[in-house]
Amino acid sequence: MTSEKDQSKNTIYVRCNLCGADDTSPWLEGSAGKVVICNKCGLIYVNPRPPIEWVQEIYDEDYSSYFIKRAPKKLRRARRILKGIHKLTRPPGRLLDIGCSAGFFIQASKEAGWDVDGVEPSLSATTYAFQTYGLKIFNGLLEQAAFPARSFDVITSFNAIEHDEDPLNHLREICRILKDDGLVLIWTPDASHPWARCHRKKYFMVDRIEHLYYFHRKVLYRMLDAAGLRFAGLAGMNLKPGMKIYARKKVI
Repeated sequence: MTSEKDQSKNTIYVRCNLCGADDTSPWLEGSAGKVVICNKCGLIYVNPRPPIEWVQEIYDEDYSSYFIKRAPKKLRRARRILKGIHKLTRPPGRLLDIGCSAGFFIQASKEAGWDVDGVEPSLSATTYAFQTYGLKIFNGLLEQAAFPARSFDVITSFNAIEHDEDPLNHLREICRILKDDGLVLIWTPDASHPWARCHRKKYFMVDRIEHLYYFHRKVLYRMLDAAGLRFAGLAGMNLKPGMKIYARKKVI
């Protein structure tokens, strides 16, 4: 823990977010906590972990400045990502970016004609987005935004789900606000990648307090299914050990 708070007196023990089991084995350990793997379903998570209020303190001005300094690069990458999305949906429509940082992806989407919304816990990042691009981003968590059901044609989540204290409920909320023919794009570290397995501690950054979950590919697919979504393909080739996947709603 990077703060002076006594973590040992405030840690919270949690059950597996996917299957509910309380049966784990050690997976990795860093200064931010112990990482375990569920023996029932294979979900990897920090347990015990600090209160979520402590985790959210990390999203300060220093945290957002890292991304703001890379604004031109982030905008160029956003435009490339949009080209892939446009091949799979009917642009433009309504788009939500979860954990949108300083608004680079939604700014690129706005330029392409999309009606955009964003959700971001960092106040400094949302302030930058408003002052620089005029974007009104919801400062908080997805569940707090309370969007109406079936609101969005496209929902993107770039390296956000591993930060959420309840990723299953997070995905259920995505399913609720996604239109029946909508598209989801999720990026997250891939615990099943060979390079990641060989360089586990270096890759998964377990000393960073804000990373609460790590996903094997098949485990994330199971969580999507439990949330009412289905795997719909890979978002291109990925040389780095991360998952970039498309998902759609399971419409009966």
